[in-house]
Amino acid sequence: MSHIRTNIPLWKQINRIHMAHHKDHYPVSSLLKPEPYIDGGGSWAFGPLIIMFWVVFFLVFRPKVAVLMIVESASFTYASDYLHMHFHIKGSHLEKYDWFIQRRYRHFYHHGALRMNMSLGGIDPIADKTFGTYVEVIVDPANKSKVPRRKIEKIK
Repeated sequence: MSHIRTNIPLWKQINRIHMAHHKDHYPVSSLLKPEPYIDGGGSWAFGPLIIMFWVVFFLVFRPKVAVLMIVESASFTYASDYLHMHFHIKGSHLEKYDWFIQRRYRHFYHHGALRMNMSLGGIDPIADKTFGTYVEVIVDPANKSKVPRRKIEKIK
């Protein structure tokens, strides 16, 4: 959503931070960097939007349900941000896991094709599959820092 041009000030700010992430901090030519991760304000960009949802939760649902939804959404947001941070850290302790490398590659593909593989932090591609923005990628373990190629399915 943050790639869509709009006149809404909050979206303009989110888009500005997101594009700085893509163009300044982690361009296609430099997707992996040593720690520390350069945040650029991205962790807080969605804060006002998330808080708005939390208020709505309390207005629409019983307090116990609203609290549960807030805890779940906060946990998801934290996990998403943590993974995203480690996608760009060279030598991350998560590199030993195949699931992490696959998700990192999907995210790196997003850096080369901004309207594809936008799933939140790479946790799950359901939203991308639903909206037709999912692209399976080929993992090249010999070169983990390049934008991956699209996986071409053989027609049977």
